[in-house]
This record gives sequence, C-alpha cells and structure tokens, in this order.
Amino acid sequence: MHKEIKSLPQYLQPKILSAVAYIHQVYPNLDKAVERINTLQKHLSEKEIMWVMSLLTFEKLLDERKDNTMTRTKTIIVISFVVYLFAMFWIGGIR
Repeated sequence: MHKEIKSLPQYLQPKILSAVAYIHQVYPNLDKAVERINTLQKHLSEKEIMWVMSLLTFEKLLDERKDNTMTRTKTIIVISFVVYLFAMFWIGGIR
C-alpha cells in the first residue's frame, strides 16, 4: 500500500501519482486507458479518480496555455469539460 505523506496535498499523494502513471503508460491507446480507469475505480474513491483525471489533463492544459489565443482557450475549456464528464460517467455520477 502507498503511505500518505502529510506534507503533500491530496492530489500529489503517492497513491494518486501511481494511478496517473498506470494510466499514462498506455497513452495514447484510449481503449486501454479506459480499461485501466475502470480497474482503478475499484480501488480509489470518487474524489481520488477526479484528481487522477485532472492530473492526466494537466500537461495538455499547460501546453495549450502557452498559445494564448481565444481559440486555444475555448479548446482548453471544451477538453476540461469533456474530461470532467468522462470522469463523472465512469464513476457513476451521470446516468
């Protein structure tokens, strides 16, 4: 089991980072990523899954932020919303 490090925020705990690495290993194969997300749902709380999904999109958001055009901003918003809906769907929040 992963030991919690009290000096780190919840989203940087070893358990969360390990889950991110587990999913990221199969990038860009979305089918395998979805399989791994389904597996993780058995071991992580709803909030932990949200942290994992957020961290998985973080790099993309930073890349998009470099190009500060309105089109890029809209793209970031849409991507973030899609990831949120995807996460909610997989954790059973949307039926």
